[in-house]
Amino acid sequence: MNEPNKHVSGDELRQTLREVGVEIGKLLDQALNLAKDSAGEAKTWASKTVTREAAATGGPIDQIERLGELRDKGFITDAEFQTKKAELLAKIA
Repeated sequence: MNEPNKHVSGDELRQTLREVGVEIGKLLDQALNLAKDSAGEAKTWASKTVTREAAATGGPIDQIERLGELRDKGFITDAEFQTKKAELLAKIA
């Protein structure tokens, strides 16, 4: 690097600024690629999470069975059970 008190010509300064600009451009490209990779990973994670949650809740029949258990234990009323059961059966038909 230049000594602090050494006079730098305009051409040298412009060349140094060009080199710094090129390096900044490379860093920005790397940051963009990392952001794209992270976004892709986040999308994959979200997709897997939604798929796992859908699998965990099961299909309409499983949901009706669980609702029946909730009704039998007094957590929901029979009317609530019947309403939700009708909605779930409509998905099957």
